Amino acid sequence: MAAVTAPASTSSDLARWLRALGKVAFAGAATGFLIGGVGGRLAMLLLRVTSSDALHGLQTDDDFTIGVISSATIFLLGITTFLGLAGGLVYAAVRGWFPARVRPAIAGIVVGLTIGADLVTTDGVDFRLLTPTWLAIALFVAIPTTYGVVMSMWVERWLASERTPSRPWVAFLPLVAFLAGGPFGVALVVLLIAGWAVAHAIPALATVWSSPPVAWIGRILLAVVTAAGALELVHDVDVLLR
Repeated sequence: MAAVTAPASTSSDLARWLRALGKVAFAGAATGFLIGGVGGRLAMLLLRVTSSDALHGLQTDDDFTIGVISSATIFLLGITTFLGLAGGLVYAAVRGWFPARVRPAIAGIVVGLTIGADLVTTDGVDFRLLTPTWLAIALFVAIPTTYGVVMSMWVERWLASERTPSRPWVAFLPLVAFLAGGPFGVALVVLLIAGWAVAHAIPALATVWSSPPVAWIGRILLAVVTAAGALELVHDVDVLLR
């Protein structure tokens, strides 16, 4: 959608662009909260049930206490919400490089393999003691994969709608979530403002970003990053399942 990929020069177009960003931010944040946060806790609950009772009270690699809901759960929900929001913005920036019909599948593959490779590790407690190991691996690859697919579908559905909220300021509320992310969130806000200012001063940049050469370079870079994640994931899975 042009409202996301090409910030315009008029105030009305800027408002339209910001509303589109609000949609993307909300879809990404909500998907991160529900699938990454709530889904992650449900996955840990399932593994708690399928694993030995002796693991109750043990600290995981991320300092969560197995079998206990604590303040760490609130932190998990917060961080997955913010990461989901950031992921939605990254998706909005690169979605134009791919045909609409394959965007959800590509988002699922890229996020599933790259984030899955980061979550599945051969060190620590999570994938050494939680059983069955194959289930732990499957869950923590499925979670980011599902996030990528659902977030993409949600963003595409909302961006396809040009309807303006009855209260326009409501569309801007999700962007306030950036500020709750501390220095990193503030940096993202500054980056968004700077990006719009540059695109406003040099409109041709938006055309360059969506041009075939840049699109192909972006596709190749994403393919390399995804392949690297896949290789790391395959190696770790092989070690864990031996």
